Amino acid sequence: AIIDSFVAEWGSHAGVLGYLMQEEKGETHLAAISSQYDNLKAAPYAANKPVLGIQAEMQALVRFAPYSDVVGIDNYVVWFGHKVGPSPSPYLHQMGSNTAALFGDVQSSRSLMIAPECRSFSELTPGAAPPTYAEMMNLAFQALINGARGLLYFSYTGTGATADGEAQLALLDTLGGKIGGVVKPFALGVDVAAGSQTTVAGTGSENLQLLTRLGNDSKYYTMVANPSNASIAA
Repeated sequence: AIIDSFVAEWGSHAGVLGYLMQEEKGETHLAAISSQYDNLKAAPYAANKPVLGIQAEMQALVRFAPYSDVVGIDNYVVWFGHKVGPSPSPYLHQMGSNTAALFGDVQSSRSLMIAPECRSFSELTPGAAPPTYAEMMNLAFQALINGARGLLYFSYTGTGATADGEAQLALLDTLGGKIGGVVKPFALGVDVAAGSQTTVAGTGSENLQLLTRLGNDSKYYTMVANPSNASIAA
């Protein structure tokens, strides 16, 4: 009843892009989510709005994928680095490899959205630092190169959660200004044939991830990311 009344009132509003119905839910929620998804898609004002499901690990994402139109994952590799050691850098590469694996699992049935981290989790891991601007840029590029069709950022309030909030919001605003106009045409574009792909030569260039696409605006875009600790020299 609550979903019905909410959708009836707001479902046709231009500001409603879709519905987030799953947020790291476990197996015990599967039956309820399945029913809610069917009810939501049957609602007159919701039928043409995508339902987003977010999970924290790959197996759950694939298991819950049939009950959403767009799937996503909270892939917080910088925080993981702070949990296991002083430097998060060795784990940056997991953004690309995890995204590629997820894309391979769902590409035939669902669009994939990735949620890179934009804040620290110091309330869970004392001393954890938020991602830097360079790390946020790197994570965004890795996700898009490896199959993500969109990026989703979120934060929340609570004990310790707002300590770096304003500074990180400013970084996220800068990031959006830098790549905001590129993400959509690149994400909705078509991969350029392998033989026509841009190449990069130089010491360490084998560590680079690179993809060229013909955007939906008929322009060519090349994204390059270095997910390793190795320096690249031309």
